[in-house]
Amino acid sequence: MQEQGWEVAGLEPDADARAIGKEQYGINARPSHELFHCNHRALTPLLYGMC
Repeated sequence: MQEQGWEVAGLEPDADARAIGKEQYGINARPSHELFHCNHRALTPLLYGMC
């Protein structure tokens, strides 16, 4: 999706899995609880109807 110009955000509840994803694959996943805060710029448009 990033190759198509999309801004991509991921959620992962496990801190160790987030660290491995970042180190091995360059994935910048956020903690799952951020889904409900609706303050992450990339998530806000997707969650507009839920906030």
